Amino acid sequence: MNSMINKMHVEIWSDVMCPFCYIGKRKFEIALSQFPEKENINVPNCSTTGVLGVLPNTLGMLQATEVLKLILGIGSVFKNKLLIYNALNLTFQELAFTKNQTQFNRGFENGKNLSSYKKYNYNLDKKSFLEKCSDENYTIIDLREIDELPRLAFSSVQHIPFAEIEKHQKHLEKNQQIILFCQSGTRSKKALELFITNGFNNVYHLQNGIQSLHL
Repeated sequence: MNSMINKMHVEIWSDVMCPFCYIGKRKFEIALSQFPEKENINVPNCSTTGVLGVLPNTLGMLQATEVLKLILGIGSVFKNKLLIYNALNLTFQELAFTKNQTQFNRGFENGKNLSSYKKYNYNLDKKSFLEKCSDENYTIIDLREIDELPRLAFSSVQHIPFAEIEKHQKHLEKNQQIILFCQSGTRSKKALELFITNGFNNVYHLQNGIQSLHL
């Protein structure tokens, strides 16, 4: 319990800045994907633990300053780096990274695949979700952490935390009928995009999460 409290404490008081308008969001995601995996570490994110209200304001002010420098063509632009801000200790840490052309090209191709995602409705409301969950042909995946409640009373539900879903995709068929859900719909939407990017074409997610079911 103390370990989880400490992780939440760090999450609430810390934030990251990266000038998306300059390096592009995809490069940021590629940079994060190259960090080595750590086993048995579940770090809560902002959607589950919240964040100190002044943090977005502080980081937003720094990002706005970078935008002004880009527009005016003056100063030194903070590029190819991540800035980690710890408000609790008033410390900054910089992480530098370089462009990986192979990953960049892969991201560009994945982006084109995602264009089809916007043409179809993969979102499920409460009624559609419960109907499909009653169909034994669907694989239902709970993306939440093991301690998140409430539980869904269907025997066919598989529990695969969001952080592990990508490596579990190789065990699933591309044409398999899959339903994703989490607490609020945020993680399931990200997982849905990942599935579609990797060629799955029969995947759905509960739009507003299991909290919308009012169980």
